[in-house]
Amino acid sequence: SEVSDGTLEGWVNEDVTIYQSDFSSGLDGFVVDGGDAAIAGQTFEGVLNAVKHTPSASASSGHRIRRLSTIPKSSIVSLRLLVYIPSSNTVSNGVELRNAAGDLVATTSTTDEWVVVEVTGTTGSGNSSQTLAIHATSGGSRFFTGNGTDVIYYKNASVTVTSADGFVRTWYDQSTNDNHA
Repeated sequence: SEVSDGTLEGWVNEDVTIYQSDFSSGLDGFVVDGGDAAIAGQTFEGVLNAVKHTPSASASSGHRIRRLSTIPKSSIVSLRLLVYIPSSNTVSNGVELRNAAGDLVATTSTTDEWVVVEVTGTTGSGNSSQTLAIHATSGGSRFFTGNGTDVIYYKNASVTVTSADGFVRTWYDQSTNDNHA
């Protein structure tokens, strides 16, 4: 009866959060690029275990932290992140949340408050679409020379598959070991 009344299909089509971190366990698989510094476990504006990201003054490349193999290919997903940008920053004045292929991009330049940055869309089929990247920006650009003193805070990163078609493509390992079938 659950097949004919749609209960089973509804369960299979339910949104599935395939990655999330509040950074209480450290950087949780994120790596830091470009000589930047990223330190987890920071308390800022009443939020515990935030990541403090300091863009390097020695590089003009993209200032980011990223996590590989986090986003499924050819899927409709939602990327979400909580961000705080202090208005006292003199160079780093924005954040871009994206997959590496640029299929999904969300930005914020809101200062002095925790804000949610979120984007939902379809990822491509290439390998680079799987990387979750959080970029510091300056004037809307990911490519700038930081000053080594500006900071941006991150919390609660997540990747959620937001639609399905009733067919099970992946059985997700609920243990967080990423042993998906």
